[in-house]
Amino acid sequence: MQTRKYFVFMIAVLLGALTLNGCDLGSLALDETNLEKLAIYYYRPGQKKPLSSEKVYRYFSEKTKAQISRDEWVKMRSGIDNNYATTVTLLGDKEASGNKYAIVSVTHQLPEKDGKTYKRTIATTWILESGKWRRLWLPKTKEELTKALQADDKAAMQVKAEKWLSIDPFSVEAYAALGTAIDRAAGHPFKRGDRSLSDIVQAMLAIDPEDTSVLYCAAIWSDSPANAKHFLKKMEGTKSYSTAAFSIAVKINDPKTRLQFLEGMEIPGELVLLKMEALSKLGRLDEFRKIAADEGEFDKLKLVLDGQDAGAAAVWAGKLGTMFHKAKDDDTARKWLEYGNTRVPNRPTDKARARRLDRPSK
Repeated sequence: MQTRKYFVFMIAVLLGALTLNGCDLGSLALDETNLEKLAIYYYRPGQKKPLSSEKVYRYFSEKTKAQISRDEWVKMRSGIDNNYATTVTLLGDKEASGNKYAIVSVTHQLPEKDGKTYKRTIATTWILESGKWRRLWLPKTKEELTKALQADDKAAMQVKAEKWLSIDPFSVEAYAALGTAIDRAAGHPFKRGDRSLSDIVQAMLAIDPEDTSVLYCAAIWSDSPANAKHFLKKMEGTKSYSTAAFSIAVKINDPKTRLQFLEGMEIPGELVLLKMEALSKLGRLDEFRKIAADEGEFDKLKLVLDGQDAGAAAVWAGKLGTMFHKAKDDDTARKWLEYGNTRVPNRPTDKARARRLDRPSK
């Protein structure tokens, strides 16, 4: 009996020691050569609580651990108590530079301040080290690249992105940064051997054609609105959908072509602005009024403009004032001009619009 108590006591001590060192029974039984089981354990799809920071760190690759210590990682991740991963998909093994990699695609449902939940799919890279799968992530390299992006140092952006890809040839973030550098350098001489935006998009799509950032880049760097629409349709339900769709649609100056582009697509607030502008230009005022008559439409559009910088919001408020005046709704036109004045006071164009409203109608 005494021996049995001592045995139970020692087991409890052993389990306690393993827990303190970032181990648990699940990880002890885990086959780390089986990436499917490891990824499910690591990302915990459908579970409310994420894997602890200490346990996550255990599965970092040596290249990752060389860039961030365990204490730095735990501090960085403090306060993250919720897990929003819903599905985990393995996209197959890949060979590059003598290493074996694998892409694990993780889909999250992320709550936002507007009360909605948005889908986000992220491609993550894993590398086989000593026969075991490990998560490859490069925080210091990312930090260096972010600084170059913020400084708009296109040469440094390109160098840092290529350095990242030399370590992780399947990094969506690195390819996105490289594409941004190329896009910002548009018009500069193209040297033999340079990658084109088309090359970047094709490389990203080969990594994960469902990754939200991949779809975003494929849409905004498409050579035509029709091609962009294919990728935008796959982005519906993501937070970045409206930004990508607006950036493409706003460049379509012909109102008929713009309406054709918007047909069949989700129309969040930003795109409502563009649709109303196109309808107003075409004189399709009944359709314009129908959108404007929706309950709470003014507040919805105001919320969109509240999220823009003051100058852009004032310009759109002025345009809306003109549109509503054209639609014989001067009360709403005045509301928009008043709103625009709160963002950028005393704009000469808005003063001229206000004077037109004050003239007696003929």
